[in-house]
Amino acid sequence: IVPVLLLVLDASGIAISGADPATLPFFNPLLRPLLFIAMSARTRRAFGCFLRAIPAVAEVFGLLLLLLLIFAILGVALFADADALVAPDSDNFASIPRALLSMLVTLTTANFPDVMLPAYSKARSTAIFFVAFIFVGVYLLMNLVLAAVYRNYKQQADSDAAHARLMRDAALQAAFELLDFNCNGFVEITD
Repeated sequence: IVPVLLLVLDASGIAISGADPATLPFFNPLLRPLLFIAMSARTRRAFGCFLRAIPAVAEVFGLLLLLLLIFAILGVALFADADALVAPDSDNFASIPRALLSMLVTLTTANFPDVMLPAYSKARSTAIFFVAFIFVGVYLLMNLVLAAVYRNYKQQADSDAAHARLMRDAALQAAFELLDFNCNGFVEITD
């Protein structure tokens, strides 16, 4: 019933955007991965393993959040005036919430020049701040996050595989007991 519900929601979003092309429901792109997960049993099991591994790596995510917070506070302290002087439309470090978002963008390395260049064009020494953040964040902590998620996911997957083997062996034993009519420990084949 969940795949049907997801298909109906996706179709309604498509119908809404078909009626008015300027309006695209925000939930449509979010439904497609969920639809993929709902349709595939193997993907559902893998996604379940991933979700069960998340609480085990919460402390690593907490460490990552702490790094973002420390560098956001440092960025506000160091670059709040530099942003205003260099690029008035750039407010990357105007406040701590905005600085947190800017540091998250820098951590993902998606658009980090947009975050770095306003301060860098004012003073070249600001590169030390960003290089230190990228080194600690991307090269150390993100690898630690990846390793922790992989380790816990592998433990969950191994546990699920062991449970599946146990259930298979129990089912084979029950089938053998049903076929062993004489209770002599083997199945006789009669023609």
